[in-house]
Amino acid sequence: MTLNLGLRYEIEGALTERYNKSVRGFDFTATQQMEAAVKANLAARPVDGVNPDQFFVRGGLTFAGVNGEPRGLYESPKKNFMPRFGFAYKLTDTTILRGGYGIFFGFLGQRRSDVNQIGFSTTVPLNITLDNGVTFIETLSNPFETYKNGLPAAIGSSLGIQTFLGQGISFFNSRPLSPYNQRWALSIQHELPGGLVADVGYVGNRGTHIQITRNINALPINYLSTSPVRDNTNNSYLTALVPNPFAGQMPATAGSNFRSSNIARQQLLRPYPQFGDINTDEQNGYSWYHALQTGVNRRFSRGYTIGMNYTWSKFMEAISFLNAADPLPTEAISDFDRTHRLAVNGIYELPFGKGRRFMADLNSAASLFISGWQLSGIYQFQSGAPINFGNIFFNGSFDDIDLQGDQRSTDRWFNTTAGFVTASSAQPVNNVRTFLCGSAMSERMRSITSICRSSRRRRFWRERISSSGRSSSTPSIMFSCRPRIRT
Repeated sequence: MTLNLGLRYEIEGALTERYNKSVRGFDFTATQQMEAAVKANLAARPVDGVNPDQFFVRGGLTFAGVNGEPRGLYESPKKNFMPRFGFAYKLTDTTILRGGYGIFFGFLGQRRSDVNQIGFSTTVPLNITLDNGVTFIETLSNPFETYKNGLPAAIGSSLGIQTFLGQGISFFNSRPLSPYNQRWALSIQHELPGGLVADVGYVGNRGTHIQITRNINALPINYLSTSPVRDNTNNSYLTALVPNPFAGQMPATAGSNFRSSNIARQQLLRPYPQFGDINTDEQNGYSWYHALQTGVNRRFSRGYTIGMNYTWSKFMEAISFLNAADPLPTEAISDFDRTHRLAVNGIYELPFGKGRRFMADLNSAASLFISGWQLSGIYQFQSGAPINFGNIFFNGSFDDIDLQGDQRSTDRWFNTTAGFVTASSAQPVNNVRTFLCGSAMSERMRSITSICRSSRRRRFWRERISSSGRSSSTPSIMFSCRPRIRT
């Protein structure tokens, strides 16, 4: 038996910005100065479903190196230990058992290669003309007449937690977890007669702490409808305009909906009603992969080699939320799942020319054209990608969806009347990805190659005559949204 044992440790320092011009995080408990006035407005003009005593205006952005915040944009994970081991055990003279396990961490820098500089940059509109080119405000000789007294300055971190009130914001998770893979494999290899070697193995992979973007200011899930069809009553209740308690309290840079006299009820029901969407990253995604891998291969000898490999696998993942306020991401078949994959390849040296069985005594000139030819070929087949169904319900049988080959066309690849609910009043926000797959890929490649060697210059020349064929009936079927299911 042979053993390979190892242990690796990694620590990655936090990203910094030279002048601290970056958002660092979000203070979830900081009270906005306007809270008392907003609550008073709400009490004076009550809104059904919004309790003034439970209404808070809290939370705001924090900045690197400001008010005691560290310069580093996040806290570096310090528990990234990666044990690994592998073994090989000789069962018989012709049979070997192999296996291994390892943990492999990804780098946070792969996902955080830049800084979040909202507040430290500003958009400067430039109006060249106000009358469709009859006269010009700006000219090539003086392109910044509008800003002759200077460009508007970026607010930076000067407003603290009041930065971008009434707007959508984003920030990095200041306590991220490093994503990692657990990988394991177990296989048995056996030598067969004729120089063939057969392999049968199991391969697994578990991904943990995969980064996902979440809107932490989404409408709480208890306000969402559980109706199996479109709930117009609930939608109307949430989108109804009600007296705006933020009116007169928001800065001029806030969105117009925050500054108007009325506002949608659902905005007041958000966790941080003084902001629009608040996007950040979380490391609670995960994935898993299981595969049976088999192969029969003959290494090159006596003028030919051949190999065949087949994989039967399933790849599942949970890397997005069905609803933004869901506690966990939704499990679904991965976009990269390909249930079956077959690959066959071979090379055969033609027995003609110098050193071969036939025409071995050719002169040098003739040998240049006759010697060194070989045939090669590759065939690959793999299952199609999982299909995403859009905003629909399906109440039929999956057996009825498939159409026979002569019934298929580019306009109708599957039976669209097999149980799909298409009425507009019955459309959900999202539906689930099923185990149905798009069309498979079948690819063939063939070539005839001539290899000649010059002993004087020790160089190779290659001439190739090749052809290929690819059979993939249609591209994958695309829909407007990304549904998810666990199967």
